[in-house]
Amino acid sequence: MVEGLRSNIVEKRPELLRLESHPDPADTASGEELRQRIAGEIQRDSQRINALSGALGRMNAQDSYGFCEQSGAPIGLARLLVLPEALLCVDEQERLETRGRHLRSA
Repeated sequence: MVEGLRSNIVEKRPELLRLESHPDPADTASGEELRQRIAGEIQRDSQRINALSGALGRMNAQDSYGFCEQSGAPIGLARLLVLPEALLCVDEQERLETRGRHLRSA
């Protein structure tokens, strides 16, 4: 998983650099949109690599991996299989998202 993300970043960087260093005036708007999309993908992949690295560190420490950082409850195998870098159990994640929605709507 991590190697796949790293490969994506390595493949996308040259295209991003090309777009940044040789902007085509005729395609300025579409080029900027493409540049932002690629930069966003690189940032998202980098963040996921960092999260997965943190999860691997917690697994190696064998003391905190698989337990919710808020409640201390087990996160659950199904959630960890889908999202191995999960820091919160489903209940705490839902509480966090609900609070975020309330703050944005206020």
